[in-house]
Amino acid sequence: MIAVRIAIRPIPEAALRLIRRWEGLRLRPYYDTAGIPTIGYGHVLSWRPEDRWRKGRGRRPPARRFPAITEAQAVAWLEEEVPRYAAFVGTLITAPMTDGMYAALVSFTYNVGPTNLRHSTLRRMLNRGEAVDAGEQFLRWVYDARRNKLAGLLARRRDERAVYLSGIHLLNQESHAMNQ
Repeated sequence: MIAVRIAIRPIPEAALRLIRRWEGLRLRPYYDTAGIPTIGYGHVLSWRPEDRWRKGRGRRPPARRFPAITEAQAVAWLEEEVPRYAAFVGTLITAPMTDGMYAALVSFTYNVGPTNLRHSTLRRMLNRGEAVDAGEQFLRWVYDARRNKLAGLLARRRDERAVYLSGIHLLNQESHAMNQ
C-alpha cells in the first residue's frame, strides 16, 4: 500500500488569529452551545453521547469531571488540530484562493466542521468560480445547534467574511490576466 501525503499550504497567521479570538481560551472545561464538553481553544473533550448535555435531559453531567489544562496545552492542541482542518479546506476547495480566503475558510471549518463545509453552498459557489458572492454565505452560519441566532456567531462570521474578501481583487486580477 502506498501512503499519499497531501501537501498543504502554510497556515496564515490570520487563520490562527481568527480561531484564537473567536474560540477564546478556556482552561476549565465547559459545554459549548451544542452541549459538547470543550476546553482550550474549542478543543472537544469527548464526543460520547453520555458526556453531552441536551436541554430537557435533566441535569447536565458536570464538565468539571474533565481536568483543567494549562495555556501551553491549549496552544499545543490548537497547533495540532488546525493543520487537519486546513487539509480539509485544501481538499474540498478546488478553486484558487488568496491567503485571506484560505485563512477565513480554515477558521470557519474549525468552527463548523469539515462535513458542514463539504455540504455548504459556500464551497459549491467558490468551486464554481463565484468567489465574491460565496463570501456572503458566511453570514448564513450564525445559528447554534438548537437553531438560535447568536450575536457572537454573527460577529465571527462578519470577521471571517472580511478576512475572506481582503485581497480578493488580486484573485480577480490574476484570473483576468490569465484569460488574456
